Amino acid sequence: MRPINSFLRVAALAVALVAIPTIAAAQTIEIPNLYLMSNLLNFTKGQAVSIDFCNVDHVARDVKMYFVDMNGNILKMASARVAPGQAVSLNFAYGEMPRSSPTRVGVRGVIVLATPPEPDSTPPEPDLSLGSMQVYDVLTGKTMWGLPLIRGFRNPDVYFPTDQ
Repeated sequence: MRPINSFLRVAALAVALVAIPTIAAAQTIEIPNLYLMSNLLNFTKGQAVSIDFCNVDHVARDVKMYFVDMNGNILKMASARVAPGQAVSLNFAYGEMPRSSPTRVGVRGVIVLATPPEPDSTPPEPDLSLGSMQVYDVLTGKTMWGLPLIRGFRNPDVYFPTDQ
């Protein structure tokens, strides 16, 4: 009878020792960044591309906006802290391309919402982070067309060239 009680005590202790680090690890899960990405947009001479972000959440958000080419090279970037109800944008004109660029250039817009600084704050939700991208004529300012950045990724394995 005594060996069974000792075995049960040792088994219970082993389960407790395994459960404590597991519970502690579950409480310190790192929240990955949220990525809003566009498809490849093509623009040409006399045109520019704009990427816009509007924060409709109740807390300020840190965002980084990027224009990347077809190979994932960063063409232009900006970062900002966006207050609730505010919007920011980043423009990229064809004239900013290197002289050896083709006549028609494809770019992708990426908005990265950084992990909230406070450990108790909730991560940003895709529904509360509105992004869009548009191609417009530089001389007239008239929008040729635009598209929303609706694909929100919260996957730490998303390829992005600046991630370390």
